[in-house]
Amino acid sequence: MKILIAYAGKYGSTEKCAVQLSKLLNADITIANLTEQFNGKAADYDLVVVGSNIRFGQIDRRVTEFVQKQEKEIKKCALFLTAAFYQNREQYFKENYSRELLKKAIQKECFGGEFSKVKGLDKWIVRLVVKDVSARIFYEKIEQFAQMINQIEIGK
Repeated sequence: MKILIAYAGKYGSTEKCAVQLSKLLNADITIANLTEQFNGKAADYDLVVVGSNIRFGQIDRRVTEFVQKQEKEIKKCALFLTAAFYQNREQYFKENYSRELLKKAIQKECFGGEFSKVKGLDKWIVRLVVKDVSARIFYEKIEQFAQMINQIEIGK
């Protein structure tokens, strides 16, 4: 099985999650950081895993652009987010991805996030808003996500 992990984020949590996920999947993996040039085609993969951070309720614009360009070519997908407010994950998915893409999703999850590299206005906002949230990556969620994908036969 060929899997593309396409992701973008601002402060490194999304990249950490994408790399960790790639280590746990039993497949031929291609990782694409969408903050850099990516010329691949979703149609070349059995599964496309799309990862993004959430900032002010929105996924990264580069993920939005990737999905808009490639959505029709995506056969099956899995979606992950890095976000402080884990409890809002369903709302984030619903508000940021089309119904068509969500129907193709075999797995959706939020992996939490870290704030150690947050800077400027974002850091100030995090201090104001994120008081009760445990700022960490939920590695156990990444493991569960990978296990679910490893159990699925994409061709069926």
